[in-house]
Amino acid sequence: MSILTKVLKLFCYDPETDGANTFNIPKALNENWEKIDAALAPLGGATTAQAALAALGAGVRPNELDNAYFVGGGTGWDVFPVNQRGVSGTISAPGYFIDRWKLVSGTVQITAVGLVLNGTIAQILPGSIGSVYTATALTTTGIVTCQYDDASRTFTITGTGQTFIFAKLERGVGQTAAYQDADNAWHMLPQQENDYATQLAKCQSDLLVFATRGSNVAYLAYGFAETTAKYRFSLPTPSTMRRNPVMTYTGGLFVIAHGTRVNITSISALWQPNQNSINIIAEVESEGVADEFAMLGIGYEDSTLVLQCP
Repeated sequence: MSILTKVLKLFCYDPETDGANTFNIPKALNENWEKIDAALAPLGGATTAQAALAALGAGVRPNELDNAYFVGGGTGWDVFPVNQRGVSGTISAPGYFIDRWKLVSGTVQITAVGLVLNGTIAQILPGSIGSVYTATALTTTGIVTCQYDDASRTFTITGTGQTFIFAKLERGVGQTAAYQDADNAWHMLPQQENDYATQLAKCQSDLLVFATRGSNVAYLAYGFAETTAKYRFSLPTPSTMRRNPVMTYTGGLFVIAHGTRVNITSISALWQPNQNSINIIAEVESEGVADEFAMLGIGYEDSTLVLQCP
């Protein structure tokens, strides 16, 4: 007797029992085609695995990179890419520019539609991910292959005038970064971690910038005099930093003790793993009183205090 398939419930004749029956076109063909068409409808005519993922709204593999969405110009809070250093325009000096990315050679231009690259940029991961991976980037014209070295934990993008929208390093074979639609246009697949708050928190594990503008003053931390000329502060951080940071500052950085501003002669940071804070040791130019409470301040002119993990 005839049966139905397990998944789509398609009608099937049994050759042993239905061989003498008249072939039923609506039952054996038309209804089956309609069921197949209905089952494939959610895929929207997808012809690739990436397009099928997009049509189904399915999750994709996590991105091992930080701050890898480059559209927006990085001009302020909640504007991609994360750009705590406030860099802009065309960068030609090798070194870090937007958060987590360094220019290795050539030039890179920050624009509202992406990074225009004539050279090489790289990101160094905090840890190795293994030997099975896929490294890609999406440009305004399509997907390109990137380089990754697991020994040095370095992801590299090289471009010759392309505008880069997004980069992805993922564990496994085959990219889940973008797909091409029926009109051959490329689109990013939905990336669950691609929101500004998540990316900022990741970036702040490697870089924190405290800044004032104009004649403002910001009090960053409370502490006490460990000796008559050395103060210890606990500076709260939004993310736990990955390593002991190097401290640099411009403008006015000072201690307020007994209501008096005392200038700092040297300062250093002490890492506290698994805690959202950094211990800061500040030596001052004039003596204070042991055990007195104090505040660490920055300001009176355009000033910055930068904590960066090497």
